Amino acid sequence: MYKSGILKKDDQEIIEIQYWDIHDVMVSNEVIGLSKEIIKATWETRNGLYRGNEIMTNNKYISYNYYLPNI
Repeated sequence: MYKSGILKKDDQEIIEIQYWDIHDVMVSNEVIGLSKEIIKATWETRNGLYRGNEIMTNNKYISYNYYLPNI
């Protein structure tokens, strides 16, 4: 588990990237409920995340990547 280091934002990210304490994530109004559930499941199982299949959009220049708990 990473606790420090240098983070590099992916060009597809929509907000800034930073380390958050797990407690701060769970009580934050900035983190949506679905993200909190994914983070909680990942934290509790300690199995990390795996990358889901890329989601293509109607715009040929935009696609989305996502990660899910490895339960």
